[in-house]
Amino acid sequence: MSYSSDGKKPFELASKSSHSHIINDSYVKDFLGDCSLPPVNIDIDFTKLPNVFSLSEENIDNIKHVIAFDGGFSDVIVRKEFPSATFAFIQIGALFFDMADLKALDEAPFISPEDMSKLRNIDRMKLVVPTKVITLKDCDSFVSSYRYAIYKFFKEEFIGGLETIKWLIYEEFLGKNAVDQWVLSSCPKCLEKSIILKKVDMAPEYTFTCPHCNEKIYITDILRLHEGVDEETGASGTVKLLGTSVEQIIMFSCIKGLLESKNPSVLKNVLFIKDGPLAFFDKTANLHRPARSLIDFLEKTYTFYCVGLEKSGEFVDHAKLISKKMLCNTYMILDNSYIYSYILPRRDNTAPYGGTTYYSAKVIFKSSEERLYVATIPTPKAKVSYAKKDIKNLDKILTLLTYLKTDMYDNALLPIALTNKLISISDHPSTELLKKFAQSALKK
Repeated sequence: MSYSSDGKKPFELASKSSHSHIINDSYVKDFLGDCSLPPVNIDIDFTKLPNVFSLSEENIDNIKHVIAFDGGFSDVIVRKEFPSATFAFIQIGALFFDMADLKALDEAPFISPEDMSKLRNIDRMKLVVPTKVITLKDCDSFVSSYRYAIYKFFKEEFIGGLETIKWLIYEEFLGKNAVDQWVLSSCPKCLEKSIILKKVDMAPEYTFTCPHCNEKIYITDILRLHEGVDEETGASGTVKLLGTSVEQIIMFSCIKGLLESKNPSVLKNVLFIKDGPLAFFDKTANLHRPARSLIDFLEKTYTFYCVGLEKSGEFVDHAKLISKKMLCNTYMILDNSYIYSYILPRRDNTAPYGGTTYYSAKVIFKSSEERLYVATIPTPKAKVSYAKKDIKNLDKILTLLTYLKTDMYDNALLPIALTNKLISISDHPSTELLKKFAQSALKK
């Protein structure tokens, strides 16, 4: 690493020839020689694979509404004299529109701005968290500040968010079969392991008391994001996890609202779309368990339509590689054998892929118009190999994807493209405006 005395000019220059020592090192050569990469030239007859199916297009007239979820974030330096001090601004959007409005646009000879505005009924939520070297008032450390910022967002900005987390982790949707406790991996303060958070012990403010150190535990601590935070290195590595978790909790909040309405069967008229896979990763992974329980309950009790769409990553890369080999209007349900042979090289494939993170199964779909989608569709159980019957409403959901297409981005859906466009925080000018806003607010 080169060093700088003023943040601009290096006083220790990086060597221009150092790479030669790495390239010629025998250890590096041997290590690289032992690495396995996903294959690029895949010689498969997709018409003969047992998990490839032709789409059976279904009637989608019962879907009256679409709700799409997406988010964007940006790290902002708030003091140029101390660039290590940073905040993260996160904006999450839930876009609502009626299928009838979309159909009217599709049939209209001319689309006016007023017509387009019907598809832009978006509810935005803003979350700001310190990501390095910033301590909030009444907090004794950076980690405490980060935890409190998340709790404060759910308490004050995301109305009903704390109640949704409680509803989810204690599986209250099961009625009399709800669970009465959640095991937190460790206390954020004293680090004592396996803290049992009993529902009856929860205070009205959605907090608990650690039995070992008597410090306050927020219900939002079940996300465990504080475990990836350090007083010196900060919290930047957790921001994306926080954003995707909030997106999904907002989606569960919408589901909860419909279930508690006078007519919960209206679920059969709604399609939920999330940008990104239906999964909880890393520190937040434990939430996949109550999420699977919720999916199991919904599929047994109601008709439920939901899909997560991936725009990047190894599965999207693989889908692009095989797209020319797949026939139009076909889809492939990915199983362990295929994933670990062609996408994520691995010898041990006995445990179901995504068994500790996903509450969905992966499907690669090539539409009749040659659009390519990597979709995750809810499943109540993780399996080594999925049969078509294991994924409820699969053909109808994929039929809906073909209807919701847009040319705004490659292989994009209109709801996700619009949501992304309306809530994303671009590098310029949005980040610069946020920077100036934060700087002026700190001076007050």
